[in-house]
Amino acid sequence: MAIDLAQYDYTTLLCDSQFDLSMERKNILTVLSRMPDSIIISPVSSNTDNLMLLANLFDKTIILDHVSDSIDTNYVKVNHMRAGYLSAMAMLNKNHKQNLVLAGPVDFPVSNQYIEGIKQAYEEVDLPFHDQMIVHGIPSIENGYKAILDYYKTDGTAKPFTGVIAFCDTLAYGVFKAAAKLNLRIPEDINVIGYDDNPLTVFSAPPLTTIHFPRERVAAHCSEILIAKLVNNEERMKFYSLEPNLVERGSIQTKA
Repeated sequence: MAIDLAQYDYTTLLCDSQFDLSMERKNILTVLSRMPDSIIISPVSSNTDNLMLLANLFDKTIILDHVSDSIDTNYVKVNHMRAGYLSAMAMLNKNHKQNLVLAGPVDFPVSNQYIEGIKQAYEEVDLPFHDQMIVHGIPSIENGYKAILDYYKTDGTAKPFTGVIAFCDTLAYGVFKAAAKLNLRIPEDINVIGYDDNPLTVFSAPPLTTIHFPRERVAAHCSEILIAKLVNNEERMKFYSLEPNLVERGSIQTKA
């Protein structure tokens, strides 16, 4: 996307709010002080107060993954609820009914959509889903690793689950690390599914089954919107919705 916009002499500035609402607000104010031509934002919370700071720029703003009925702007949305559903069904179809869910922060809209999809899958096969099955945290290898070790400390040495549904591949890598420490084999002892389809997934041992996040198409649509707005002066707001898909590799097998 940055390359596409550079052809029209636009420079791209990146900010990371680390899932923190106050940092997001600070980043928005910092960017606005630079008088940007447009803004792309993936909100860290369903709270729209920070987004309202962009009110004067909504016609040239793109919001990723969190659609608000009260904000008339451009949207590019991936169906994260579908991703959660596909993740859960991949486990349930292999007879893994006891699954630990490693999710994002409690207020993160994308993670909450993902969890809703998991719940939908459980409801569809008439199995109960309990919030105790969810561990929330900032996505990282270390947090995935810590979540598994902490869960085993809490529940003793007995295996409390046979599958881990990870909100992102990074968390799944942490599960691989914890499994090695606990002498658990993947997928013989514990099954793992991620979400992203990070290029490194094919190099894990075994290769990680995951849900493909269509990042290239997201970037392409963002470029299309910004060129339409900034170069061609189009006024109509644009909305794109994209679907994820399951990529089966070697980290899930049928439970006997």
